[in-house]
Amino acid sequence: MDCNGKTGSMDPETGSMYIPHVQEGIMARVSLTTKTYDRVAMPPNIHIEESHLHNFAWSTAQRQLIMIEATEGPLGQVKPFNAYSYSVEHGWKNISKRMKGQVPRSRRNSCFVPAYGGSKMILFGGDTIGSLATLSDIYVLDIATLTWTRGTNVAKKGQRGDAACAVSNDQFISWGGLNMDTGKIASSTVVYNIKTNRWTKAYIAAPHTPTGTRHGTPEPRNYYVASFPTSSSTPSTLQKAYQSTPQGSPLL
Repeated sequence: MDCNGKTGSMDPETGSMYIPHVQEGIMARVSLTTKTYDRVAMPPNIHIEESHLHNFAWSTAQRQLIMIEATEGPLGQVKPFNAYSYSVEHGWKNISKRMKGQVPRSRRNSCFVPAYGGSKMILFGGDTIGSLATLSDIYVLDIATLTWTRGTNVAKKGQRGDAACAVSNDQFISWGGLNMDTGKIASSTVVYNIKTNRWTKAYIAAPHTPTGTRHGTPEPRNYYVASFPTSSSTPSTLQKAYQSTPQGSPLL
């Protein structure tokens, strides 16, 4: 199936890859287990096909795809983003009005990745709509309560849009991307500690005990990848958002 260069999100439990907007009004569901695919109709009010205007990620904890879409009014007027969930059991749901807390502004080219089994989602950076200024903010979305919490901004030279990102060992990592303010490609990697709400100088890998080791406690390993100061040294309420969410608590 021609996916027109679109990206997808994986459900690791079933081996299914979901690719929204593969065609107008269509989401592709590709089974990597059975090597088959089918088409899932998207609601008619979800009409944005440009990939830079929507983000999505699979929540294993809730067994749902979470998608946020930037909306643009006349002459580039910024409007609140729309939010949707999709599950095999319930289909598509518009959850825009259920979002609460420090809800981020609509944007394009941002990172959106799951953390802690999809009980949280991390949104970072991107570009404003209209002026195309690059953003430096980061947010955590608690999926069970649909509550957004804003974290500490990355320093100006660490901001970026259209970047790659991932979460590992309580840390959000972003690399690559473009800073529209300077017109330069981001050449460094930035690391954000979700627990402490601080941008750090190093990625700390989880301790590793080799097979057969019986004695001693392995030390965490530091990998220095960036040295950006944060725009604020005081942790915000994001630390509260880190509190664990019971697995499988209902979203819908």
